[in-house]
Amino acid sequence: MSQKRTCVVTGKEFTISDKEEKYCTTNNIPLPDMCPEERMCQMEGMSNSVYLYNGTCAFTHKPILTPTPPDKGFTVYDIDAWNSDKWDPLSYGQDIDWNRPFFEQLAELQKKVPVPSLFVARSTVVNSDYCNGVGYLKNCYLLFVSANDEDCLFSFGLFGCKNVVDTLWGTDCELCYGSFHITNCYNCRFVENCSNCSDSSFLYNCQGLKNCFGCVNLNNKEYCFYNEPYTKEEYQKKIAEVDLGSNERVKKEADKFHQFKLKFPHKHLIGKQNENSTGNYLDNTKDCHNCFFSQNIQDLENSIQIRDAKDSMDFLGFGMHAELIYRSHGCGDNAYNLKFCLSCFGNVRDLEYCIYANSGTKDCFGCISLKRQEYCILNKKYSKEEYFALVERLKEHMRRSPLRSPDATFEGQAGEYGSFFPPHLSYFYYNQSEGMNYFPITKEEATKRGFAWFTEKVEDFVPTYTLPDHIRDVKDDVLHAVLRSEKSGKKYRMIKQELEFYRRMNVPPPHTSPMERIQENLKHTAILPLKTMKCSRHGETIETVYDSTKQQVYCEKCYQETIL
Repeated sequence: MSQKRTCVVTGKEFTISDKEEKYCTTNNIPLPDMCPEERMCQMEGMSNSVYLYNGTCAFTHKPILTPTPPDKGFTVYDIDAWNSDKWDPLSYGQDIDWNRPFFEQLAELQKKVPVPSLFVARSTVVNSDYCNGVGYLKNCYLLFVSANDEDCLFSFGLFGCKNVVDTLWGTDCELCYGSFHITNCYNCRFVENCSNCSDSSFLYNCQGLKNCFGCVNLNNKEYCFYNEPYTKEEYQKKIAEVDLGSNERVKKEADKFHQFKLKFPHKHLIGKQNENSTGNYLDNTKDCHNCFFSQNIQDLENSIQIRDAKDSMDFLGFGMHAELIYRSHGCGDNAYNLKFCLSCFGNVRDLEYCIYANSGTKDCFGCISLKRQEYCILNKKYSKEEYFALVERLKEHMRRSPLRSPDATFEGQAGEYGSFFPPHLSYFYYNQSEGMNYFPITKEEATKRGFAWFTEKVEDFVPTYTLPDHIRDVKDDVLHAVLRSEKSGKKYRMIKQELEFYRRMNVPPPHTSPMERIQENLKHTAILPLKTMKCSRHGETIETVYDSTKQQVYCEKCYQETIL
């Protein structure tokens, strides 16, 4: 029977699944004392793909871009230098101090061992310097966690896209703007959860639409305006009255469309080909629970943004043929049997508490930036026999060492072993981490958990250009101007590639900075808690993140029966 526990952070009761209890018992790991949401929040607070700083490579002393804040005091190498054989991670090795907690010793190692500036397959990237977590790009700018894209700007999660701007999660799309979770779409503006749509604007949960505007839950339609069918001539006349080149008109249509959406039933889970799975934004899953933004996964629990993985729990970010991953973030590429690891990839296996291990590293504990190594603890190499004996002793030492995060206002489980890295070991500030996207919290709440928070100073200045309402009135001199964000007052600029795109698409120039727009788009990914409820149509029991008090929520069968 599943165990009930009380979360040490929220005080709320949560359930430990039979699967997790069996795994922890088999591996002699203490059962978690945080609810799944808090565990995921803690892990996401250790990752930052988007916020970039100007820094200096500690190896070449040349300027670099990096998500690691310079004032955090970590050693950062340019990605090429970090990948090279010109330095030895084992030179930073430490002996185990049995008189101090393990995490205290790991924190000392963190400050010394170099970490990579960015994750970029640099040889595959052309004229796309201000990007991270990317490969195979051409002429892209401020693009993150993306691959095989060209002429894309200010976006996250694009794959195989061309001329896509201000969009979150797009695959095989072209000439799209201001959209979310789209596949194979062409010349679309402000569309969400759509596939195979073209020449359309303001769509939600639609497939196969052409020349449509303001439509919800439609399939394979053409010339529809707010779900009403028209002749081609009638539709063109109505569209001519809606000028999306105006910022004020876009705001008006967005408000109108939001209210229109609420009139229609919402599917309990966005995705397709999911068997016995719960969560949201899932495709091709089987026996997965509380999983989000993932594809091709089987037997996963409490996971986010995973592709191609199986038999894992509390696994956040990455995958790609990963198996037996537990409470780890950013791991994958044939990773196997990892526990409590961060950003380990490339045929790694049998690791615990490792960071940035890669290139076939195996059987290591508490190590950083190791390549092609084995039998190491705190970056010090041992014989095979010594290693396994020391690991068992170290685990017992960790079980007896109180888990403390210096700035946290609560205490976790009795010992260190079984917990993910505590928040004070994060390389990043919480409000610049993935955690802020998936689990947005206040500065006070972040501090309570032990995370650091970045407070940005906004310089007061007089902008040199005031953006007009309509794109047709924006002149080329805007490219030489300093603009002021209407939201934050921050400075920002417009680049030529961006202006040309707005003119081509007839969309208004944004009145906020690119990073603010990316951050606003990432709010779509906030993880809402699953609720058990009844289908609004026929009363079948469903699990969903959606609120049935705001709109009807249907099970898969009822939804498919009602879409047009």
